[in-house]
Amino acid sequence: MEIGRSSFLRDLAIGGLLHDVGKVVQRAGGLSGSHMEIGGNWLEEDVGDFWGNYAWAAYYHHTSDRVSLKLENLDKPEKSLAAAIIAHADNLSASEREDITGDWNKDIPLRNIFDRVKLKDFPTKGEGEETFFPVAPLDEKVGAIYPEQKLKTGYSKEFNYTAIEEGLKNHLESKKKKLEEEEHIEGWLLRVLERYTAFVPSDTSTGKGRFPDISLYDHLRTTAMIAVCLGDVVMENERDLLGTNKPMYTYKELEKRLTKGKPFLLVEGAIRGIQSYIYDIGSKKALQGLRARSFYLELLQERIVFEILNELELPRTQVLYVGGGRFILILPNIELVKDKLREYRIELNKRFFNNEEARLSMELLWEPFSWHELKESKLNKVFERIGRKREISKTRPMLDILENVLGSRNDSDTGASCNICGRRVVELSPLEEDDNEVQVCSQCKSLIALGKRVVGKTKYVYFRKDNSNLKLFDFNVEVTGKVESVPHDADMVLVLRDHHSDLKKEDGRFIGMPYAGYAWDNEIEKVINDGALGAKKLGALRMDVDNLGKIFREGFV
Repeated sequence: MEIGRSSFLRDLAIGGLLHDVGKVVQRAGGLSGSHMEIGGNWLEEDVGDFWGNYAWAAYYHHTSDRVSLKLENLDKPEKSLAAAIIAHADNLSASEREDITGDWNKDIPLRNIFDRVKLKDFPTKGEGEETFFPVAPLDEKVGAIYPEQKLKTGYSKEFNYTAIEEGLKNHLESKKKKLEEEEHIEGWLLRVLERYTAFVPSDTSTGKGRFPDISLYDHLRTTAMIAVCLGDVVMENERDLLGTNKPMYTYKELEKRLTKGKPFLLVEGAIRGIQSYIYDIGSKKALQGLRARSFYLELLQERIVFEILNELELPRTQVLYVGGGRFILILPNIELVKDKLREYRIELNKRFFNNEEARLSMELLWEPFSWHELKESKLNKVFERIGRKREISKTRPMLDILENVLGSRNDSDTGASCNICGRRVVELSPLEEDDNEVQVCSQCKSLIALGKRVVGKTKYVYFRKDNSNLKLFDFNVEVTGKVESVPHDADMVLVLRDHHSDLKKEDGRFIGMPYAGYAWDNEIEKVINDGALGAKKLGALRMDVDNLGKIFREGFV
């Protein structure tokens, strides 16, 4: 039977996300036995229906002789390749051998990784206290969860795995029918797992001062991420493995073949020109202009990530990081992906340039890396390589569209200047109907209108499928405060606040976007206009963390 790419990658993404769900169930019930068997039984018997179809990923993701259920015991031969890939992905995500030993304590909490930051050039004074996160779900009503110090008689908060399991089961049951037809369900599952496993340790091994500092959520999503990459590489380059029904043979062949090359692609994207775009504005309506442009850039980065994954037909599991005008994806290192990335970079920069926003451009770089670099925790070397590419790219920002840039007309001497951004355009219009003093270009007018629409009770910002061609530069995206008001033809919905409160009603189109929630009123403008002495100027405080890149490259020991 021919295996389709989309269904195969979907199996790998969902299987990777659910493979270790037994750890939550086991800890909640204090159950003895293997988390593989417990997780598989839970998916089949307690949740069932659609999710029960992925019990094989929970049952058979280990190969060690020490476990009761091994990959070689797989009872679904048609899942041999997918199960073997997830077994490898699980091992690569954990970056550890399966023969690891230690004491296991189900009540051990998640260590705060920032306690571990040490830099050679910045010696710390003494050792700080270790801090830990309580096992608790993300809940906007409760507020932020902060790490606490370990107490002499135990940990500072009661463990609540039972609530974690019940909440997870409740959400999966709410979505367990007819999911085969629902698009991007992997993205919805990611958000559910984030809510319930972000503060759950991925393992509970202790000893010699060791405390787990990787959450189960991060282990699950990176396992799925790696599995999708390996699966796509197999689909492209090792198609003879698609028909195998011997899981251990497939497992060994995968390692034998894929360790010789570089199956992974680190993709780094960054919007160039952010500072000049945000701050290159006039004094008229300066605060509103700053807030609108800041929000727009946050929306823009999410839309670009969505477009890339949509174009490549890859799930949301491939997003490692997105924020601050930058994103990092882990993608399969195949020609299809690299060709489409090149095409997208050219097309996107043309869209920036042609939409009179030449101050912005897109830097999109990628660097292949090997199985061994991932296994041996040498990704810092990969980031160093892509960093060198970035330095070269900065000197040639419009290389892909030079013919557009060099052949463009200069209309700077025509039209009038926008009172906000200063650009000269053919036509201006009043920002407000009853105020002719502030004359603005259509782009600034639309931006400020967008900024005003995302305050108050607005929770969702969405794009419709039928106008997806406008994508980045039509600021008249639609907003609503209720999930029931999001139309069926919306292809992407950004959740601005209370990111986990309506998960049961949402689906795979919804993407959590924690954005800077600005108050949209005129009080500061009133102070400047009516209460300020001297020149009417607005001051801005900007803060940055020194050596942040250095901390992430080499600070965690």
